[in-house]
Amino acid sequence: MPRPLITHRATPPRRPRHRWSRRAAASGAALLVGLGSACTVPASDREVKGDGARASAVDASVSSAVDGVNAFGATLWQQLAADGPPPNVVIAPPAAALALGMVGTGADGDTARQLADVLHVDDPAAIRSEHNVVSQYLAGRTGDQRNAYRKGMVSPRADAALWAQVGTQLDQAYLDDLAASYGLGVRLVDFRSDPDGAQQTLRQRATEDLPFAPAGLVDATPVGETTKLLSLSAGSIQAPWEIPFDPDATTDAPFTRADGSVVQVPMMVRSTDAEVLSGAGAGWEAVDLPYLGGTAALLIVVPTGASVAEFAKALDAAMVQDIAQQLAVTEVEVHLPRFAVASRHALGPVLGRLQATSVFDPATADLSGMTDDEGLSLGPIDHGATLRVDEEGSDAVVASVAEVTASPPAPRRVVVDRPFFFAVRDKDSGLIELAGWVADPSLPPGQG
Repeated sequence: MPRPLITHRATPPRRPRHRWSRRAAASGAALLVGLGSACTVPASDREVKGDGARASAVDASVSSAVDGVNAFGATLWQQLAADGPPPNVVIAPPAAALALGMVGTGADGDTARQLADVLHVDDPAAIRSEHNVVSQYLAGRTGDQRNAYRKGMVSPRADAALWAQVGTQLDQAYLDDLAASYGLGVRLVDFRSDPDGAQQTLRQRATEDLPFAPAGLVDATPVGETTKLLSLSAGSIQAPWEIPFDPDATTDAPFTRADGSVVQVPMMVRSTDAEVLSGAGAGWEAVDLPYLGGTAALLIVVPTGASVAEFAKALDAAMVQDIAQQLAVTEVEVHLPRFAVASRHALGPVLGRLQATSVFDPATADLSGMTDDEGLSLGPIDHGATLRVDEEGSDAVVASVAEVTASPPAPRRVVVDRPFFFAVRDKDSGLIELAGWVADPSLPPGQG
């Protein structure tokens, strides 16, 4: 069944994306970015953005858009886990999807079809509308929360940025689409004449565009004289726990790694009267720890079978949802390591293994919805994500309202003392905001 589309109330009807019709109207439909143009010349390190307001998402299907992003995230995860148990790793499916969707919005032909397939969107023309739903939904989940004990901000982040070589002729309709569906424009930089300066510009701008990107994301992104189009994305979450862990209860405890070796890690303990979702199934044990306000939670899944590698490979969006649905409200004592994970992923090779190769090849890339320039193809598409978990929450900024008192040990205990999978999930929609694996919580973020 076709997925419902959003009514773009503020966006003018889109012209057909045929090269002959686009070129006939190029003088009035394109913004020429670069030297020697009769148009206003934007300087390097400037964002060009379309006209008009953000498109409405009120008539769209959130579940359809979420299903696509979750399936895309599961595909990325399985690629990362294909060669065995992953190290400490984290991805942010919404951020990665939005970054790829910004490129897909300007694609046509086989290029558009391949990107839509990877993004699990039925119709390439629906990429921007579905991503509009996801990005606006996440923005709506950001805000102050409180309960009887504490108050604080819950802020899931899915940030993306697109960079183009100065001199690229960008179509006005494409810029309008980005503004309407992503709320973003395209930043301009001179890769060709000054790749080192371009890298420095990216590093400076990333603090604004990708404020929660892992350290070194931009430095590790290869740019050079042939770079024409570059995509970066990053995701994270700031959120206090609904009920915090007691810092005084944290002690060093053993954690057994996949190879059988043991390392001592700070093990947090939470034992309160508050009930949480927990349970066990064939080969797994899980607990769902809510963030303040209950709109999101951290799902921890610990493999209990013999093969950690096979468990990691088998994980997909349906399995995560199935595990979450099997959990029941129980009084449980939770033992969870304090951990911090940061990852950078070059998504180009991953997309290539998924048969999305056209967009990277100047001979086959069809980005005619973005520009009339021949030979434009996507260069690096790098993605980063971070998650820090401690007694207060995830990168939490919180104020105490009342003291939370500890309770006697609960009748059931969940002790996370071996490698585990985690997912930050939106409780209403099921959107997986972050997902990853902790093989060794003693390692600093970025290692593993």
